[in-house]
Amino acid sequence: MPRFRDPRRKTRLDDNFADIPYKDFAPRVLDAREQALVPFLGAGASRTWTPADEDPPPPVDQQVVQELAGRLDVQTEDARLFLEIAVAVIRRLNAAPQPAAGQQSAFDIVRDSTGAPSAAELAQALAERSSYDYFGHAKRRVSDLTGRRDWDDEKLTRLLVALARLTALGSPSPPLLDASSYFADRKKRQDFWSDLHTLFRNKSEATATHAFVATAAERYLAKNADDVTAEDYLVITTNYDCLLEKTLDARPVPVPYYVMTVPFAEPARIDLRFSASARDYLKMSDAQYTRMVRNALTDGAVPRVPSLFSGLKSRSRPLVVIYKIHGSLHEDATPDKDGVVITNEDYVRFLSNASFVPAYIPTRLAGLGLLLLGYSFSDWNIRSLYRSVTHYRNAQEPDATMDYAVLMNPSPYETGFFDRNKIDIFDTPLDLFCQRMLDPV
Repeated sequence: MPRFRDPRRKTRLDDNFADIPYKDFAPRVLDAREQALVPFLGAGASRTWTPADEDPPPPVDQQVVQELAGRLDVQTEDARLFLEIAVAVIRRLNAAPQPAAGQQSAFDIVRDSTGAPSAAELAQALAERSSYDYFGHAKRRVSDLTGRRDWDDEKLTRLLVALARLTALGSPSPPLLDASSYFADRKKRQDFWSDLHTLFRNKSEATATHAFVATAAERYLAKNADDVTAEDYLVITTNYDCLLEKTLDARPVPVPYYVMTVPFAEPARIDLRFSASARDYLKMSDAQYTRMVRNALTDGAVPRVPSLFSGLKSRSRPLVVIYKIHGSLHEDATPDKDGVVITNEDYVRFLSNASFVPAYIPTRLAGLGLLLLGYSFSDWNIRSLYRSVTHYRNAQEPDATMDYAVLMNPSPYETGFFDRNKIDIFDTPLDLFCQRMLDPV
């Protein structure tokens, strides 16, 4: 499939990508009267990208390797290669910053931050809260493999971190699914929920992605405000945070929306939360608006298309609908009503039960493409989720839609997945992509 890069990024020797066609692509998302692409927001959409040096690290000093090889009587090429890797690890280890004395706990750092946590930060906070000793497990494995029992804990921890960063094999933190599953298995459900809610309560730092999606939604409503046949503008997200809602609320004229979730404890029900600006936008009286909200929230046991809800079917203006696949940790969320999908067991249950997908989604997705923002496709759960969502699209015209993913430096494993699923890749930082979409000149 075609792959594109932003022309402002440095060109590498292995690049044969075309420039991202911002001038042609931006109007398709921002200025179309009919929605053709559905923004699909992942965890990376809630994180501000931190620019890093894209140049590869300088090569290891071969003279140092040669001297060490001579002193250690290294005979084979394999042993010399291992020695070169060891030198690189030691250099990275020596350059790593030392932990500050009295450093805040991972839980406190996530709780106090106004930005949404990364999966690694959230995993570390949950692991710490539940006494999940990830490094303890790794140390035992290293000891078992080497037969050594005299490792210094602090030095070994730093070595493990350096190895993870050097080899790009993953975060030195435990995987989020493992940490959350461990926590949920060993703590009371109320404690697990309370900690999750605490970790997302303080989030207010929106990103360029939220601004971009809010602009697209705002322009769509402006073009269709008086069209009684216009569909709601659909946004899908797996994120628990409310940063997109806050961005829509903060526009000079608030953009009206409702959030759709399926209670994890009751997959046969749909919950809708309306923004404060919805009533005035819909030109409803207090009584009409109250009746609409009440009817939407007490629709009964069978999911139905929201436009058929008795309170919604008579409205004459489209809204933005944010479908939160994995639940929402909003201010008034409760564990019984607003369970989230975060553990291994949650994902298995969600992906094996079609009832968790409201009937509205396959209806609305028919013939629409997806614009994937902030996902890494290296995880099984994301691939399974993508497959389950695309399964609901129009089976009669499988080639009628085109999906796009914004993902920097995808691995060969990921690009193979994209090729098989006919997904075009925009290989560039998400923040930069969204900023350029808003100003494509």
